[in-house]
Amino acid sequence: MQKNTWPQGSVIRPPRHDEAEQVTALICACDIADTGEPDWTVDETRADWARLGFDLARDARVVVARDGRLIAYAEAFVRPNAVEIAANSCIHPDFRPLGLDEALIELAESLAAQHAPLPVRWVIDAERGRSLAARGYKPVRWLWRMRGEFDGSPKAAEWPEGFSVRNMEPEDERTTHALIDAAFARPDRSPVSFEEWRRFMIERDDFDRSLAFLAVRGDEIVGVAMCLMYAEVDEGWVRQLAVDERFRHLGLGSALLLHAFGEFYRRGARRSGLGVDANNPSATKLYLGVGMRSLGEYVQYQRAAVPGG
Repeated sequence: MQKNTWPQGSVIRPPRHDEAEQVTALICACDIADTGEPDWTVDETRADWARLGFDLARDARVVVARDGRLIAYAEAFVRPNAVEIAANSCIHPDFRPLGLDEALIELAESLAAQHAPLPVRWVIDAERGRSLAARGYKPVRWLWRMRGEFDGSPKAAEWPEGFSVRNMEPEDERTTHALIDAAFARPDRSPVSFEEWRRFMIERDDFDRSLAFLAVRGDEIVGVAMCLMYAEVDEGWVRQLAVDERFRHLGLGSALLLHAFGEFYRRGARRSGLGVDANNPSATKLYLGVGMRSLGEYVQYQRAAVPGG
């Protein structure tokens, strides 16, 4: 990819909190150009910016054209064992013919460099990921974005004997977080604190407690589906799905999904969506088994720390 620089007269600066809608519009324009539809909301932008440990002035940049249009957005946030460059770091389609991909990578890496010596991760589609390989990034994970279409009312959930479903109450939050964190444990993943999880999952404008579903056996929480609605695109989204490992292979995962799908449909959604690690065969089999399909593959690339400036 040919290296280029930002258009003459453009300004690089941190975004302001009151620019959440403009930044979201930029991200959605990129989504439409790449996939044919928007895949981000202003509530998600605000939730990103409210993430524990995230500093908008330090960790995000907009590139603004001379006429005031946003050319690009870049964001980096710190995990316990890496700096992640946000997948929604992108260039507005109107400016892509200028060949600015290299400039965006350098901008995002300048944000990551503030947190050296942590390694750098970037989730990106395979096409654009080729440019990262030339800069020392290596693919470490493959992710699918999946969707299920509702041609009619979804199939009713079937619960194993002795199990049922209810909504998550405030007093359930710590137990729910512990179950999710244990279910998502991987050698390359650091635990997420309750405070960080709660801030990102619950302390956000689009959180709806009636879409937080718990699978229970008596008083014991054994599974969870944390969901939300994208009313503007008639889609229900499964943000997190987890089942206690002691109760797996009983059908609880599919029951939670079908229960969520039914609620999405009742509220007017005509499709469901989620993201999944493509190297997790149990998860992909579960989602394919309830009628979902992969819309595309994204790759998580990682490299050693960007030298600090």
